[in-house]
Amino acid sequence: AELVAVTGLKKQSMGISLDAVIHNWKTLDSHFVFESHLPQLIPLDYIDNVYMPKTLFDTLSSEARNSARAVFGQSLILSDHAIDLSITKSTSMTEPDDSRKPYLNYILDKNIEKIKDRIAEPQISRGIVITVPGTKFEELIGIPITISQSYYLYRLDKSGKSEHPEMTYIYWQAMNGDMMLTISNERINSDGKDQPSLYCLICYVAGKPSSTRDDYHEEYSYLNIGHPYQHYNNVHMSKFKAKSNVFYRGCNTDDFLTFCLKLNHKTGDVTLSHVGPNGIYNHTKISYQFDKHELDLTKINYIHVSGG
Repeated sequence: AELVAVTGLKKQSMGISLDAVIHNWKTLDSHFVFESHLPQLIPLDYIDNVYMPKTLFDTLSSEARNSARAVFGQSLILSDHAIDLSITKSTSMTEPDDSRKPYLNYILDKNIEKIKDRIAEPQISRGIVITVPGTKFEELIGIPITISQSYYLYRLDKSGKSEHPEMTYIYWQAMNGDMMLTISNERINSDGKDQPSLYCLICYVAGKPSSTRDDYHEEYSYLNIGHPYQHYNNVHMSKFKAKSNVFYRGCNTDDFLTFCLKLNHKTGDVTLSHVGPNGIYNHTKISYQFDKHELDLTKINYIHVSGG
């Protein structure tokens, strides 16, 4: 975004093309583009490739070279460009020296090629951000894409896949919990009209427990079948298919919590679990195996979100 803004500033316009941004990118030293904005420590899974001139790589100690090869593997790309290592730049220099320009163009061309390849690919839906009000689960927000539509887009991206998925994984993040995913065989009417053929899988994630109390207390997170408005009655009667009141134990609750709902269409197994960093500290899984006559996972398709 900053590179776009700087390019637009030079042209006194934000109506700039990708080619103009790329041209400006090539005229600036990396210190003024990305290098100065990178954190000191970068998770390895953030790194796609590491480029380095072979002449520079050869100046490293044997331990450093072996370590780089071990850590980065095939992601470490050594180029045959010869750069002048004797040139010491000052921070006032805005352009690389002549020996570095071909090397910089080589790296940028490789990255631009990847960017253009991604632009040319089908636009697969990657996620949706929703602010969910607390309505005691009386108002449901329908996700605009269904499970079957999402799988169709996935098959566009991954050729040769079966028309019918064996597994469905639904990932989402929530800040405070006390929210529900309702997955149904029909789009749930917002006007309250009767839907006699409607059946739903209910996945409830409890509100995150207080971190200021001396005694640990957590409401039940659960899996169930039924309707969202039955939540409070089900909690009162402890009427769940599967539940846990230690689902948050050991988790960092000061940030977004990442969850995964796994549906096995073949066996009828449904599993709710933590993923991401909290998945390291909390291995609690809420699981239940539904009989097909009870809930056919191949038929539920519409995802709704609601808050307590």
